[in-house]
Amino acid sequence: MFLTVGTLALALGGASLGLSRLAEDIVAVEYHYRSEGVIKAGETLDAFDIAFQGPLTNRPNAEALIQRQQDMIARVDQQFRVLDHDRRSSFVEDVENGKRFWREYEQSAVETASPLRWFIIPALALFFGGLGCFISSFRLRLK
Repeated sequence: MFLTVGTLALALGGASLGLSRLAEDIVAVEYHYRSEGVIKAGETLDAFDIAFQGPLTNRPNAEALIQRQQDMIARVDQQFRVLDHDRRSSFVEDVENGKRFWREYEQSAVETASPLRWFIIPALALFFGGLGCFISSFRLRLK
């Protein structure tokens, strides 16, 4: 009886161990996008670029550029979005009062452990249980 149960436990333990070792982790790519603010009608998609430039004092029309820079800095409303699918390097989305221009600034790989990894626990339990059955069977025969 103990030999049969021990053999069955070792077989099930081996199957559980095989399942846990065959399980591959799931790797997905996340795409991170940033929008600097709402672009009003008539403005170009790069309207907020001026807000992040350095000093504009050495350029022609410096006063107008500095005023434009200050206006755009006041309108900066950064939003971030993480998507599980690629929208290329940029995309445009219509929103209330204008549109948002989203630029990709990063990609990251996210690794998720396979749900089959938990089979290692019953594999170990069944292996040790099967060995215990063999030891019990051997001791019963000695008596």
